[in-house]
Amino acid sequence: MNLVWSGLASERLHTFFVQGNRNIFAELPEEDWSLVLFQWGTDWMTLSGENRSVVQEYMMGLIDQRPEYLGRLLQCFVLGNVDLISSLTIFIISIIHLMSLTD
Repeated sequence: MNLVWSGLASERLHTFFVQGNRNIFAELPEEDWSLVLFQWGTDWMTLSGENRSVVQEYMMGLIDQRPEYLGRLLQCFVLGNVDLISSLTIFIISIIHLMSLTD
């Protein structure tokens, strides 16, 4: 994905989910959660870091409200694409780490 499209996608995801205070788990089908969050959180595999903290904070807020989301999200990642597991594991661990800092 080129940088213009990824920037536009990130902006729209941020506006819709974060600023709109919407729940990705309620808005998207379960099979799309891991793909959308992974792509958004890794800046479409560029790993630029521009959206990582935004997605982490967004997810922490949802998981704080409903802790079962963490298990459901992990299950989606594991059942989805095995090639993504290592990157997704790092993403999830960073969310857990940030959650521990807020306790």
